[in-house]
Amino acid sequence: KTSSLPWTTFPIPSYDVFITTPRVPNVVDGYKRLTMHVDFYTISRTARLELVSFKMTRSSKKGPYVDPRVLKKLEGKNPATAGVIKTWSRACQIAPEMVGFTFGVHNGKDHIEVFVTEDMVGHRLGEFSLTRKFTRHGGKMQKDLEQKQKETEIAAAKAVKGATEAKK
Repeated sequence: KTSSLPWTTFPIPSYDVFITTPRVPNVVDGYKRLTMHVDFYTISRTARLELVSFKMTRSSKKGPYVDPRVLKKLEGKNPATAGVIKTWSRACQIAPEMVGFTFGVHNGKDHIEVFVTEDMVGHRLGEFSLTRKFTRHGGKMQKDLEQKQKETEIAAAKAVKGATEAKK
């Protein structure tokens, strides 16, 4: 498509915007996809910035990377009865078909359960299964807080023990 102005022949960038609406049921895959064709110069400046300023992690021609083994495990399953679907593919992008499923994403040691919601679409599975374990920051304040917490636990245990002995 070229510009409508007579003195210019440069192509106008245009984008296909895919809007997924999960609340509208569809027989094929549960989601109705609405497709809009947007001309770059006819939309507002803020909408233009939203279209252009995102970080391209993969070519739009290639599309998102979704592991075929994960899609094969999803075929014909209901999210309510599927249970945890184990996967080692941390680089797999979350597709709209995965919403509602629970995945066991491997973090290097064991599988961390990740329940997929609509907000997670487009992110990678590995982002929600951390590989490093945070222990704690040190310092005197932290030690004091832990000491108080330990004392309250001991006091609660003694109170329960005293109540059970009083009943006997």
